[in-house]
Amino acid sequence: MWRGAVLLLFLAWCSGACAASKKPYLPEGFLRYPPYNGFDFEAINLLPAPRDGLVDVELQDGDMRNASQFFPGVSYPDFEKKTAEADYDGVPSNLRSEVQAMRSAPDGDAAYAAGKDLPIAIRTYIAGAMDFRLAHPNVVDPYKGPVPGSSVPAGDATPAEKKVALDRAISRFEALLKLPDDPKRFRGVDAAYMLGRSLALRGATGDEAKAEDAFVLTRTLAKEGMPDPQGLAVSSFGEQARLVRARGDVPGAVELYAEQASHGSTQAVASLKWVAQALYGEANSMSNAEHQPLVQKLLVDYALAINDNGDISQLVYTNYTDAATNRPSSPALYSISGIKPILDTARTWPANEIAAPDHLAALAYRVNDLAFARKLLAGQMSALAWRLRAKLDLADGKLESAEQALVNARKLTGTDTWKAAPSGLSEFNVEGVCKELTQLERARGEFELAMSNILACERQGLFVDNQGELDYIADGILTTPELIAFVDSHATGKTNDAYGNDLRSTLARRLIREGRIHLALRYANPKGGDYVEDLSQDGPEKSRTQLQLMQAYVSAKDEIANSTSRVARAQAWYTIALLTRVHYYGIFGGDPDLTHRGEPTYQFPGVSPAEAARVTALSHVQYLRDRHWYAAYNEALKASQLVPPRSQAYAAILCHAAHWMHQAPAVDDHDPTAAFAYTYRLYIKHGAYVPWANKFGQICPQPDFPRAARLGWKKYASR
Repeated sequence: MWRGAVLLLFLAWCSGACAASKKPYLPEGFLRYPPYNGFDFEAINLLPAPRDGLVDVELQDGDMRNASQFFPGVSYPDFEKKTAEADYDGVPSNLRSEVQAMRSAPDGDAAYAAGKDLPIAIRTYIAGAMDFRLAHPNVVDPYKGPVPGSSVPAGDATPAEKKVALDRAISRFEALLKLPDDPKRFRGVDAAYMLGRSLALRGATGDEAKAEDAFVLTRTLAKEGMPDPQGLAVSSFGEQARLVRARGDVPGAVELYAEQASHGSTQAVASLKWVAQALYGEANSMSNAEHQPLVQKLLVDYALAINDNGDISQLVYTNYTDAATNRPSSPALYSISGIKPILDTARTWPANEIAAPDHLAALAYRVNDLAFARKLLAGQMSALAWRLRAKLDLADGKLESAEQALVNARKLTGTDTWKAAPSGLSEFNVEGVCKELTQLERARGEFELAMSNILACERQGLFVDNQGELDYIADGILTTPELIAFVDSHATGKTNDAYGNDLRSTLARRLIREGRIHLALRYANPKGGDYVEDLSQDGPEKSRTQLQLMQAYVSAKDEIANSTSRVARAQAWYTIALLTRVHYYGIFGGDPDLTHRGEPTYQFPGVSPAEAARVTALSHVQYLRDRHWYAAYNEALKASQLVPPRSQAYAAILCHAAHWMHQAPAVDDHDPTAAFAYTYRLYIKHGAYVPWANKFGQICPQPDFPRAARLGWKKYASR
């Protein structure tokens, strides 16, 4: 009753006070941190996602996993397994020993003789690979270094022997590639790739051009469906790019590395970073890139990457004038030594010569050149552009237009951000858009709009975990009538709407706390289970949904209100006590972090007076952390008062109550030790001896209510 009165008083007060507190409170620098996607993300998205079927096979890389969950790479054991299995691709099982004999041979000729029964393409390829190993032992070749048992160690060959071996390898690979498609199927991709590497190594007149042709052929054969278990087609982009870069064709090399990176290659990302580093160190790089879109984008993306100060890892953007961070509130947080030449050059170009205006605008924003950033964003409609507009509007105090810009950015993102990359935002920044939108709408007092946008983000599948913000607003800011109206219009209970159903569950728990128990059943979640581990003396227990838990709670409450049987009411009180003790948060919810009544907690910056007033008011009606131990204890005492004192149920109920006090922490004026002692004295004074009396409060059987009912009937019948 008192909680309902507090809510009514709050509603009456808030109708005036909340309306008078619409002016948002924004800390200096609020939400103005410059967006940054990370170099790896930008590198894999320099070119559109490929649809050629080529697969990259590389070891896992932590940086790439941060760039996108879709490029996990291959673990080391799996990589080794794939490499080993590739040796036997297309080899009949009864001939595997011949492959092993070929790999143990000292050179290609001996290997060729040892593989007399193998298919011609496999026999020729392995012989060529052994010649390549002999000619160039210090690189990672198809067989990972010296072969155990070789009569001639690979490193002992003379220069003349190496030249002969390399010529033989080239001849073998060329011969293999002249075979018809069907015989060469299982080694065609490998032979083209190794021919390119061999020609590049030999370096005779015309070999470089032939090597490039071989790398192109590698990809062509793979695209036509020839097996490529080691991902050599993707690797061929990098091998060709190395040749192109060596002859001074930087744009050509960047394009090839970008093609390789678009397939998820960590090696390509590293190569692009090396190229970008060299470009960044040259003052005239941007001038030379006037008609080279990919080079421009690479240079700008690198400038964004190396001028990040590390604070981007913070999802909640705070006041950078804080003494702990020692940061200025201006977005000019970065060294401009490398950025200035890029921006100075770009200012002289016509708009159509700038390859990625939104990325360049992000760089201008980095150094607080807001006028140039605005100019660059004219006509740009990417999610990155809208997010930058939001930050520029925040700098100008245009909160409403900033909010709309963030909404536009959110609408342009999707689950496959990395594949199509139309938005220009990494998964991290997609999450940032959603969180910033929520924070801005909170600061403006638009709590229900903030919740609707959180749900929109979650339902788009944007890899965003905003459940904390959703629960905070729903349970800590909105009044109960507001929350009911919002849930009824935004979360209709569809089985596939996980986030909407979580919100319904939050409302159900709140209604239980406020005593509107029958209405709560309308919103309780009928799916999933509330699992409880190691119930010890409070079992037996099984997994139940929130709806089942609340139905049990409501049924017990109805039994207490309507039953004429004392034992039936006792059993109902004990049920409530057990539900409160074991399933408290599933049924009642509330804020588990509140330790003192009436003390509001704010999870995010930018708290407006309206929000502060609401949180303060509603914090009075939250259940407090660990108080449920004592609520369950009191409910158990009520149950004990309704059964005959000499019954087993009386002793068992008090035993469980004592057991809870043995476990409970001290909270405010509640002393669990004193409560345990009081419960034990009750049992000694009124209860009957039971076999487990010497384990009271430690080992407790479940109360036998049917037996207590029979004992109670006899007691009252004898009167």
